[in-house]
Amino acid sequence: MNTLRQKGILLQSDSKELTISLHRPLNCADCAHTNNCSALACDTKIIKLPRPHNFIPQTGQKLTLQITQGQSQLAIFLCFVVPLVLLISSLAIMLFALQQTENISALIALGILSVYYIILFLLKKRLNKIFTIQIIPEELGE
Repeated sequence: MNTLRQKGILLQSDSKELTISLHRPLNCADCAHTNNCSALACDTKIIKLPRPHNFIPQTGQKLTLQITQGQSQLAIFLCFVVPLVLLISSLAIMLFALQQTENISALIALGILSVYYIILFLLKKRLNKIFTIQIIPEELGE
């Protein structure tokens, strides 16, 4: 099974969740396309994940986060493809089928997009169960 991995450092932990800092890959600094690179690919990100029951965290510990390629593709689909389709289709329906003005069509399309993202936010707990990120602690001294 293909997996995607990202290294990070544990910033903070409590009984329920971990706060992890994900750093840009080392090869980003030397890449000729750094200026054209996506902000998602080369920035430091701070994320919060549920704490695994069998994990004893140590602040500053190096971690590797792992997710399956299928789960990452599903996340991309839900976050980028579905909103794009909703935006374009709602604009097309409003402009051509219902003969609305461009301003009203744009406002309605943005409203539909807002509702979609609110639904995603409300389904956050369910989505967290679907997207399982494996936390692999690096051994001390590595």
